[in-house]
Amino acid sequence: MRRFLAIQAPVENLNDVKIVASTDPEGFKAMATVLANAYFMCETVCEEIGYPGQEARDSFIGLTEIDIALIDRGNSVVVTWRRGTPDN
Repeated sequence: MRRFLAIQAPVENLNDVKIVASTDPEGFKAMATVLANAYFMCETVCEEIGYPGQEARDSFIGLTEIDIALIDRGNSVVVTWRRGTPDN
């Protein structure tokens, strides 16, 4: 992004943006990502567009006891498939 921001070129319209972006596509992508995220972090912008932001939620709501047990076990669960079982 620093490399992209160091580009010295006039940017007065969308075509100029396209030209500058084509000189450093990766830098432009980084800058666009930062700007888009900053835009949605601005409280005034969020209020204007009606975006409440992300809300903390209990990720276990709606899970069964089996689901929770699998999550608790983590990567230790190994699923194996055998020929001839009803699920195949």
